[in-house]
Amino acid sequence: MKWISLFVMLLILPWVVAGNDVVKECSWIVTFNSTSPWFCVNVIDYHDFGSNVLVIGSAKMPAHPRDSLWMAVLDRDGNLVVQKVIASEYYMVPKVVVFLNDSAIVAGIAGGGSDAPWIGYYFVARILKDGRVPWAKYYTTGLSGDDIFWTLNVTGLECQGKCIVNTESSSFVIRLDGEVIAPENITGFTLNYEEIPTNFTVSRSELKCFPWWTLGVISVLALIVILRWRR
Repeated sequence: MKWISLFVMLLILPWVVAGNDVVKECSWIVTFNSTSPWFCVNVIDYHDFGSNVLVIGSAKMPAHPRDSLWMAVLDRDGNLVVQKVIASEYYMVPKVVVFLNDSAIVAGIAGGGSDAPWIGYYFVARILKDGRVPWAKYYTTGLSGDDIFWTLNVTGLECQGKCIVNTESSSFVIRLDGEVIAPENITGFTLNYEEIPTNFTVSRSELKCFPWWTLGVISVLALIVILRWRR
């Protein structure tokens, strides 16, 4: 009886696995590379919107050596559609990303870095799934000091109808258009930025995935081997 149960289990297993989205999505891997030490990219997060994939990270390059917000859009087959940095006059270090139905909200810190550590802000930007940027803003908290840039950090981001940006010292709430809701001591102002195309090398490779039905064949063969071994 136990052998019959094992046989049934092995036959059902492939069908169960075939319904798993992870197996269905097994198709390709994309790697962003650079042939120059002056180029650097760091991927923070990505999201599959169905029609395309939006990748969010940070980058620096000779034309703009400061850390900047970086994004790339891939199509469903893993081919690059666009990649660029959102560069301002300051360092922009993205920390957290939240994906909505049609876009991403990115929060981080901005300022003078080691060149001018007394300049420091939080920043939040919205990036649509096709790579367009409807708005980006700096936020001041009233903090000051010679090393203010090094004391800032975004520890969390929650977005549902509005966004709550959590920092090391407090939190502030903004609408999905970037306008401040609370508290009153938070001031938001437009982040003047430049969109600079980047040319990180994109390497795309196919994943070698077995069709789901091969698991059924393997399961049956495994059962035959077990039965013969039991004899």
